[in-house]
Amino acid sequence: MTLSDGASYRAKAPSTIELVGPLTWARLAFLIGLGTLTVFLHQRFHFPLKLPGHHGLEAMALLTAGRLSCSTRWAATIVGLSTGATALAVGAGHGVVDAGLDIAPGLCLDLFLAAFAGWRAHLFVLPAIVAVAFATKPLIRAVLHAGFGLEFGSLKAGLLFPFSTHLLFGLTGAAIAVALWRITMRKLDQK
Repeated sequence: MTLSDGASYRAKAPSTIELVGPLTWARLAFLIGLGTLTVFLHQRFHFPLKLPGHHGLEAMALLTAGRLSCSTRWAATIVGLSTGATALAVGAGHGVVDAGLDIAPGLCLDLFLAAFAGWRAHLFVLPAIVAVAFATKPLIRAVLHAGFGLEFGSLKAGLLFPFSTHLLFGLTGAAIAVALWRITMRKLDQK
């Protein structure tokens, strides 16, 4: 096919999947699937790290991939809602409180990115933003502990250690997702 100026462009096959796009039914199913996969991985793989937030490696990688794949402002929140709903449905965690904690990083990520409109042009900052969003979990736990007396094992040594490990694991998981995303985008641009 040719454009009006005579230049040609590559025709897209009907089976071509665009990596970034608006929220469609297929992309919604993908985002929900990422949340479900997050719970599955958390339940099936038990890393011997025994550090607070260590499942942030895979959870924040999947959350980041979901947000990168969708141009809709609330994509990470959809992944978080799916994670929380799946965890609640399969009885993972400690009920409604943990389900709410699963939603928090996605919601915070979407809110942070709404304030930083040019984030797609500066993907190197995305892992830092994801890390802060993931570190809201121990902050919320500390508030729930102080306000309602809820006990969380990760807070036994105080807030600084779990906050730091959540930052570290969130940053690492998101950095892996961003690196894989950039590699994939480069390969697609070369075709």
